[in-house]
Amino acid sequence: MRTQPALLAVTATATAACLSIVAGWQRGGWVAERALWIAVGVVLVVAAHLLPALCRPHGWRIRVIGAALWLACMAATCYGHAVFFVMAQKHAGELRAAPPAVVTHGRGPAEIAADRADAVAKLA
Repeated sequence: MRTQPALLAVTATATAACLSIVAGWQRGGWVAERALWIAVGVVLVVAAHLLPALCRPHGWRIRVIGAALWLACMAATCYGHAVFFVMAQKHAGELRAAPPAVVTHGRGPAEIAADRADAVAKLA
């Protein structure tokens, strides 16, 4: 019975970590900045997911400190995820607003004009 909750927890943590990786990649300019944003985001996600389990066997003082850290990690993680979703919506809007790319297949205007001129000459 404990396999299913563990599988759900690992899946949720991995999904949130992937979201933090993409959000960190969007935020930074240089590769070093992006790597640090990614590292901070992943640490916050993992801490938010593991702190309650790690503090559970300890006394109430450690639990209070752990709860405060957990709240801070949750707030920072939620903010990071919200920024990701806002940026994703912005990018989707930009793609929808962009003019469609016109790709012409077939003959060029010069070939069409030459064919038209031939047809007009034959009709005349």
